[in-house]
Amino acid sequence: MESPLIDVIIPNRNKAAFLPETLASLIRQTETRWRAIVIDGESTDGSLQILRQAAKADGRITVRSARPASASGLTLYRSWNHGLLSVRAPYFTILTSDDLWEPTWLARAVHGLERHGSAVAAVARAIAMNEQGVITGPSVACRQFEESFPLRGSGFRLLSSKSCALRSLLFGPVFTTIHSLVFRREVLEAGVIFAEDVGHAADVEYYIHTCLLGDIAYDLDSRAFFRMYPAQISSEVKGTAISDRWRKIVLRNRSLVAQKLGIPENEIARATDEVLARHRFIMTKPNREALRRSKAAAGWKMLRAFAMSPFLAAHYVKCRADRERFLGSSSIVLAKKIAAGHALS
Repeated sequence: MESPLIDVIIPNRNKAAFLPETLASLIRQTETRWRAIVIDGESTDGSLQILRQAAKADGRITVRSARPASASGLTLYRSWNHGLLSVRAPYFTILTSDDLWEPTWLARAVHGLERHGSAVAAVARAIAMNEQGVITGPSVACRQFEESFPLRGSGFRLLSSKSCALRSLLFGPVFTTIHSLVFRREVLEAGVIFAEDVGHAADVEYYIHTCLLGDIAYDLDSRAFFRMYPAQISSEVKGTAISDRWRKIVLRNRSLVAQKLGIPENEIARATDEVLARHRFIMTKPNREALRRSKAAAGWKMLRAFAMSPFLAAHYVKCRADRERFLGSSSIVLAKKIAAGHALS
């Protein structure tokens, strides 16, 4: 095989139900100069057989085995970092083993990066789908990110490093899913790896550090499909534990972001404190599942959330209990205000 243009890292553990479709979306790519390195966490559901058959049929696919966390301490993101050690191509990406690409995505990503020399990553729009593959629409983070610029029309939009880093800090998972990005290898050479102490929120920190390195080529015409279902790892963490992980990331990165963007740290601190408080409120109040289990317990939890912050509770009611509006409206206003005040394009 000729030297690959793109290295594709595919982490997998027990995703046999989705693997054939995921691998097919890779093999169907119109850009064929890729090499896939699969890191399988000793799956027990038949995944390994599927992967070996795929590797036998296509020499661009290599399968490696890594013991799961229960046996070796190899966490999800450590396996991702392990895969990234094998990157040699000019570009790289991570294709999660239950998600999909459109056939033209890798070709468009390379085109976007070649066209925009200051961009360190090309990004597709994140589109959610359920376990059966039924599309439910752009992710909340995707909608908020696009509205905050705003982004409309078609084609690539070159977004400045500073503007994207600010939004990554204020919005959290701005790109929603890691497989919606194709990176330049320079990101790895700069030492950007996945944190292993914040669980599935590690993507958020990766976005922040990537955006600080350079601009983002955002493609309004491409879609990266990601599944949302109860059995996935990101669904195992609930409630305030999600807020705690995001808070940890924000607190250890906001000084760096303020410095790189040339914004007073106290201004960034005030903005992030407001966003984190809103997120904490949402994660403290009961969700629909809690309400179905016990209305009394859910009512008590709601009272605690309202007592924690009457101001936020009042605004939540004003937003008609619309979670997206309650979180997004504040973050979008803050992002636009700070960007305008410091001339961030």
